[in-house]
Amino acid sequence: MSKYQQLLFKRTNETLSRWSKENEVSVKEVYRFLHSIKGTAASIDLPEWSEVASHLLDKIDENDSSYWRIEAVTKLLSAIINLSNQQQNDILLPSCDKEIPSDGEKEKLVLLIEDDISMLTILKSALEEAGLMVLVAMDAEKGINIFYDQKPDCVILDYYLPEQDGLDVLKTIQEKANTFFIPIVMISGDQSKKTRIKGFQSGADDFIVKPFDIDEFVVRVERQLQRKDLIDCAVLLDELTGAYNRKFLKLEIEREIYEYSRSNVSFTIAMLDLDHFKEVNDTYGHSVGDEVLKKFVSFITEEKRQSDYLIRYGGEEFVLLLPRTKAADGKKVVNRLLNGFSKEVFNYPEGSFSVTFSAGLVEVEGEEKCFNQWIKLADDALYEAKRTGRNTVKISDSENSNSLTETKKVHIGIIDDDEIVREIVGDHFSNLALETYDIDVCRFPSGKQFLNSTWNQQQGQYLMILDVMMPEVDGFEVLQAIRSRFPENQFTILMLTGRKSEKDIVRALELGADDYLTKPFGMAELEARVKRLLLRVIR
Repeated sequence: MSKYQQLLFKRTNETLSRWSKENEVSVKEVYRFLHSIKGTAASIDLPEWSEVASHLLDKIDENDSSYWRIEAVTKLLSAIINLSNQQQNDILLPSCDKEIPSDGEKEKLVLLIEDDISMLTILKSALEEAGLMVLVAMDAEKGINIFYDQKPDCVILDYYLPEQDGLDVLKTIQEKANTFFIPIVMISGDQSKKTRIKGFQSGADDFIVKPFDIDEFVVRVERQLQRKDLIDCAVLLDELTGAYNRKFLKLEIEREIYEYSRSNVSFTIAMLDLDHFKEVNDTYGHSVGDEVLKKFVSFITEEKRQSDYLIRYGGEEFVLLLPRTKAADGKKVVNRLLNGFSKEVFNYPEGSFSVTFSAGLVEVEGEEKCFNQWIKLADDALYEAKRTGRNTVKISDSENSNSLTETKKVHIGIIDDDEIVREIVGDHFSNLALETYDIDVCRFPSGKQFLNSTWNQQQGQYLMILDVMMPEVDGFEVLQAIRSRFPENQFTILMLTGRKSEKDIVRALELGADDYLTKPFGMAELEARVKRLLLRVIR
């Protein structure tokens, strides 16, 4: 961390030195300088810098377009100047950063749908302090889209929302929430018995009346999540399709590997993935997508061999476990299923369509690899089937798997005028391991440089980490430009903003940001949030 602390000292000294040679400094420039220190310092183990900057920011109007004489600026920033003089030559202590959890993406996800920005920020902060990941929406449409895209572990829903109220949202998501045992907590300022009863009758699992105690609220949400865990643990079947779930998969593969050690008879794992499934959801809606998944499972279950197992691995991806089967024979089985399913026709008022799938197979013929390694080999072969045109079946070469694997690009862009933030975040994500995905990180000191670059014209998915406050072209203008120039499903936007800037949060969400994070932030929190956002777009 000392590298980044030294960068902060250097940048601070350079700024103060430059200002000392000028007669006047704009108030907006002073505000940006302090805002940057507040957001950066606490993230690099300099909390006293952040506290001083936060205190000074309270004395400045960010919309003040006047100029201050250098004597007034020097007086205002005397505490920052003293800190800089004290620490720039100090020997810095080792970083006390927490280790990044390897399973950050497995954190419980809560969807909060609330149009009151003050309540939204308070609840989001409280839930995140309890170790939960929170995605937010200020209107019904955005909330419903996040619900279907992310399949959260719990939904917190305000009774009254603009345009569409909470009961309408509940009606829309209720069937899928029931299918996946997703609890719904309704909140409202209406204390009437009639309103509470209506909420419960509509399907809410809990109803909390405002104002309420925040600590009690968090405990009640956690209790709903614990209850969901108990249900999930008791069930070995996927709730939507009726196929087995991933818990069953791990148990069965480990059992098959044990059987191999006794009989020396190999078996095959086939990874199946529906082709262009997102286009089905986008064109016909998620309910039609669910029907396609159900039909797929029904077809495979009826047509597979009696000894085979079908498991839903996640989303539109399934595993077909083929006991006592060589890969070559397994390929014949899967090809037969592929040919049959591709002839199925789905008829809806919007039109008719058919769906194919791609498959990757690996033959398990040894005990030296674990569950995850065998799954990865099948997934690598699946990617090869996707890469070579889809609607086909590929077999993994488990002895030389790298010959099949071609990593997929995920572009992460950091747009921030703060050099230290760019360095910290860029360095971290450049070293991030994400399955078979190749992370391409690019840093931009300004929105204008990003918009004028050709980097954003590559194929693949983008995750943009975008600061709100930047000179010339601010984060909102960049956000608007991205949403107008590029397909929405190609760019996921995470906004960085000041902790007290409620109006920034509102505007970011209204302009199409997918999530926001307040400065200062920890890298563990940022990594977990980025991974969660990427999960819905990289598969």
